Amino acid sequence: MTGKSTATRIAWRPALAGLALAAFSPLAPGAATDISSLPISSQAQSATPNVIFGIDDSGSMDFELLLPTNDGAAWWNIDNASQRFWDTSANTFAFNTAGTPSSSSTSGWQKYSYLFPNGSTTDARQLADGNGPHYAIPAIPAYACLRSAAYITLYYNPAVNYTPWVPAYLSGALRSFNDAATTAARSHPWFLTSGSPKTADLTADLRASFDATNSDWTASNFTFRMVRGMTIPGSTVSGIKARRNGSGGFNSVTTDLVVAAGDYYDVAIPCCLATYYMVDSTCTGAAPGCATAPDGKKLRRYEIKSGNTFPAAPGFPGGRTYAKELQNFANWFSYYRKRDLMLSSAAGQVFAQIRGLRGGTT
Repeated sequence: MTGKSTATRIAWRPALAGLALAAFSPLAPGAATDISSLPISSQAQSATPNVIFGIDDSGSMDFELLLPTNDGAAWWNIDNASQRFWDTSANTFAFNTAGTPSSSSTSGWQKYSYLFPNGSTTDARQLADGNGPHYAIPAIPAYACLRSAAYITLYYNPAVNYTPWVPAYLSGALRSFNDAATTAARSHPWFLTSGSPKTADLTADLRASFDATNSDWTASNFTFRMVRGMTIPGSTVSGIKARRNGSGGFNSVTTDLVVAAGDYYDVAIPCCLATYYMVDSTCTGAAPGCATAPDGKKLRRYEIKSGNTFPAAPGFPGGRTYAKELQNFANWFSYYRKRDLMLSSAAGQVFAQIRGLRGGTT
């Protein structure tokens, strides 16, 4: 007890006495003892639990792909034919361990982070193709697996009923969200908060689908960047137009064109935006609407167009009607299409059910 104050010595004596009593207690061995799960100092007053919710707000949260790669993007190695989206030696998706894409479209690793070539603004895309390779996956059968929930869990899945965001406090007021408009589906449910938001007509051809009222939504923003080793399928997809190496006009492509070394093409591909693929072993690769994934699985294409049928879904054992399938896709497009949209939706649904917590974000 050397060096302790008188008050401290007095305080210690009852404690020592308590230990002595405990040591000689007549309790039988193994008797039940009530041990508090709380520290002595906090038993008198319990604190309300706290939750700090950390959210990644980096540029990658804007991506529309979520693959089992180093950063979830799809990677194409111009200089190595065995590492072009699919790594043939590892039998899985290829990725660049360095994580940095090449600044050139004619060599090195090319990064594909999006599915829709839809401009570059805060409510559309954070990363424009011109700011370095963050391209959109060409909408052609060769890359069907990259528009299938079987390979990209973030992509539209007909087995899910997509609902709008739950009400949320934004800009000081409680905001409610409705089903997305199928002919004017917003690229982001909230932004822009003033002016005209970017929208997509999911019933129209890709080249006519986006609202081009803003100057940055020029024709060049509706094209896919195709690089060495990719095949522009002019013989099987009609109406394709392409521009070589970023100069000159767009010319029709009516035969299959393999992009050669030293070249790249900006390619306009007529296609239905509301399209997805499902694994179907009965679908042969040569049949219309069928494709083969890199791992050998057969995929069947579903275009959400009037007159087509769709697979079974929750509450729809015979498949949704065209109108309901299109509405479900539109809700996915506006509320779940990107990583940050999906996270916002999931967080809202979870936190809306929590009571008795104090929360904060960081």
